[in-house]
Amino acid sequence: NVDELRAFHRVTVEADDLLEECVRERMSLRATLGRFLPALERWLGAAGALVITPDESLRPESFQWGAPIDPCRASARTGRGSGDTVLWQGLDLAGVEVGRIEVLLRGDQTADAAVLSLVLDAVCEELDAILATVHTASRKQHLILEVTEQLRNPVFDAGVDAAVAILHRELSLAQFALIYRDITNPRRLQYRVYAYGALVHEEDHAPHAGLDAALDDALPL
Repeated sequence: NVDELRAFHRVTVEADDLLEECVRERMSLRATLGRFLPALERWLGAAGALVITPDESLRPESFQWGAPIDPCRASARTGRGSGDTVLWQGLDLAGVEVGRIEVLLRGDQTADAAVLSLVLDAVCEELDAILATVHTASRKQHLILEVTEQLRNPVFDAGVDAAVAILHRELSLAQFALIYRDITNPRRLQYRVYAYGALVHEEDHAPHAGLDAALDDALPL
C-alpha cells in the first residue's frame, strides 16, 4: 500500500544519508557499521545485528551490535530461535558474495517477514555500495604491495614475470607487453610479451618478428 511504499522510501533515503555522512567523515568500516547497525532498530525494530565481511585488510571480520546472534547457516532468509526471529541477507560486490548481515527481531515476526526482508534488502543495497568502496580500495592497495614486492627481485626478468602473473590473476590480462631500454645500452630496446600472464616472446630466446621490426624503426640512428 501507499503507506508501506512511503516507509520503504524513507528507510532507503535515511540509510543512504547515514552512509554518505560516514563517507564524508572518512570513517573506518568498523566505525561506519557502529553507526549503521543501531539504525536497524529504527528501521526494522531490530534488537541486534551481525555483519560478517572482510575488513580493510581483507581479513574476515565480525561486526556486532545489540543482542548477541549466533551466526545463522540456514538457507532460508527467515529463521526462528528461542522464540525470536532472525532475518539474514547476503552482501555482494559486483555479484560476488562478500559476507552477510543477520538481524534479530524479538518475538515471532514471520507473518511480516516478506515486508521486513524487503526493507532489509533495501538498506543492504546502500551498504553494498560502501563495502564495494572499501573492498576495491583494499584490493588495489594489496595488489600494489604484491607487485612492488615482486619488482624488488634482484633478478629483473623473474620479478617482472611474477608481477605480470599477479596482474593477470587480478585483471585477466589477455595480452601484455613490456618495452624497456637496456640499462647497459640505452640505444637498445628490449621487450617481454605475455599472453594470459605467461611469457611468450622476448628478444633473445623467443623473438617477435613484427615487434623487432617496429623497434628497429623506432630507434634513432
